[in-house]
Amino acid sequence: MLAHVVGSERVSLIMSSEMTVKIVNTADMSRVVHLRDLPAAVKHLSFDPDGATLSITLQNGDIRIHEFDPFASTVSDAIKVLSGIGRALNGDEQSSAKAAWHPDGRAFGVATATRGQYTLKS
Repeated sequence: MLAHVVGSERVSLIMSSEMTVKIVNTADMSRVVHLRDLPAAVKHLSFDPDGATLSITLQNGDIRIHEFDPFASTVSDAIKVLSGIGRALNGDEQSSAKAAWHPDGRAFGVATATRGQYTLKS
């Protein structure tokens, strides 16, 4: 689970070995958004510093980038999919492919399958 504050809204993102992410507004628990039908199970989640962009690392090694609005009733389709950047990860594996965002939110870095690094700039 990942708890995050976006503007004045506090949200919790809940993931498991399933192919879905549940986003719950903790101030109003009736506001729940589901991000479903991901092509693989979720390994890591991370927000950019402004909370407007969500990166999702899947266990198949893909990284999906979504715009995020805590007031919306849905999450956007992926605005970018980076296929084959990370290596495939098992759910219980300790290896990480979590995106690390630059403090200004214009780029993030992630470890690659070849033990290198990849940087995405917006």
